[in-house]
Amino acid sequence: MRTYVDVYLRVGPDGHETPEVIALPDGRLFRIDAVERWQRVQGGYAVAIRIGKRMTTLWKDTTGWSGPRWYVIMRSAAQMPAARTARPELQNSSA
Repeated sequence: MRTYVDVYLRVGPDGHETPEVIALPDGRLFRIDAVERWQRVQGGYAVAIRIGKRMTTLWKDTTGWSGPRWYVIMRSAAQMPAARTARPELQNSSA
């Protein structure tokens, strides 16, 4: 199922984007350990990323009326890796 997410990016002086953190709508954060490759696809980009030991794809949709949006294809909750806090300042302080 396509799920739109917040993505924390590092943008270099040349405009190159490097995704660093994915924030799911339910508040879980996943730190991206490595960006393996960018691939241009119809309507945007497919970004091969590694979170822990798992490889997955982060999608950037560039065709929407509201501008570029990021999404992931969600699997069942049983197959999702455990969430990790990416940076201390992003940690939920209510815990």
